[in-house]
Amino acid sequence: MTDKEQAEERYLRQHDDNPLKPVSGNMVENLKAEIIEAYEAALEADDKDTIKRMEWELSTLLIKKNELRAYVEKRKAERIRRHPVLMEEAAETSE
Repeated sequence: MTDKEQAEERYLRQHDDNPLKPVSGNMVENLKAEIIEAYEAALEADDKDTIKRMEWELSTLLIKKNELRAYVEKRKAERIRRHPVLMEEAAETSE
């Protein structure tokens, strides 16, 4: 069994044991992609009302604003690193 298969099996086993328990320790990673994408869109549009509302709602789930923003920045960096055109644009804007 490969490492990936073992990790998937462990993930499924954790989820089956208690479906209410978060699967990983980082609560942000357990959010649905649609929520993260909506938050990223609000950040891009600089929609302060939506950002504050989403951060407040997520804080009720014990997700801290700084963890959420760090996760969004990590996702953005990964997208830039995987896409050569975006990588060039990022290098030009940082100069």
